[in-house]
Amino acid sequence: MKNYVQEEQAFIDGVEFAMDWNLPIPEEDYKKYYELTNKREGVKIMYRYHIELNTSSDIVEFIDVCSKIPSEVIVNGKDENGSDWSLSAKSFLCVVVMSAHLQNKQKQMAQNADWNTIYVECEEDIYNKISKFVV
Repeated sequence: MKNYVQEEQAFIDGVEFAMDWNLPIPEEDYKKYYELTNKREGVKIMYRYHIELNTSSDIVEFIDVCSKIPSEVIVNGKDENGSDWSLSAKSFLCVVVMSAHLQNKQKQMAQNADWNTIYVECEEDIYNKISKFVV
């Protein structure tokens, strides 16, 4: 267990008090709280965003943006059978899978919502870099 300086411990206690009493917590305080407490437990923070790539140029642009991010960027989704898949957003295989997803997307029935759900995960907050694709 990590020993915190007095200010960090006071901050953590304040956020936990707000959580216990269902009080609103500013987003930046929430992120800081998890950064402090997860470092204590050795847990990596993963930022997760729901994305949508509708055209081949979207796929190419998304892969290009991700390839410039120093941290690992993972794309997660489900195939037509509902099985989970996970790929590096920087790989050529990701381009192939995403292109196949795009081709099959129009063929899938509307009730198959899992097929239309793709998430990207990264240890750093990459929202500003991929905001064009976030839904």
